[in-house]
Amino acid sequence: MTTADLQRQKAQLDKQIAAETHQQILDNWKQAKAAARAQKEKARGLVRTFKQAESAYNTFMSTKHKGQHEKIQEHLENKPRMDDFPTENEIRAWENKLKDLQAELTGPLYQQGNQLRSAMETARIAAVEADTILVQLMYAENNWRDRVEGSSDSYSSATTVAP
Repeated sequence: MTTADLQRQKAQLDKQIAAETHQQILDNWKQAKAAARAQKEKARGLVRTFKQAESAYNTFMSTKHKGQHEKIQEHLENKPRMDDFPTENEIRAWENKLKDLQAELTGPLYQQGNQLRSAMETARIAAVEADTILVQLMYAENNWRDRVEGSSDSYSSATTVAP
């Protein structure tokens, strides 16, 4: 083999390596783009889930929880007054009703509020984590895109082989 043959063979090998490297970079970029797209959809879904959970919690707090406090307040305002000369049974009935109203607030109603708040916070954390991953994937996709653009230049220059 002559020197010219070796140079041609080297140039062809360089061209082949550049083409393979470009294809690998292109494939990696496509994978990063697909992963970022999927993560974006996942993050959007988790944000929607969070907003729904937040809305459910806020609705609960503004209606049922607040309503229960209003019932207690109304009951306290209707406390038997001593100048009405209430009987022991009336006083005891009023006190029992107050205890029942307060128990509702700290019992099932309280648990329901905690469950809604917990669901809301779980959804918020999941949405934040998904967004963090999305940002990382966006940077990765951007880096691969830059490499694709850079490798296409070297691929183009490798295709123009001098004889």
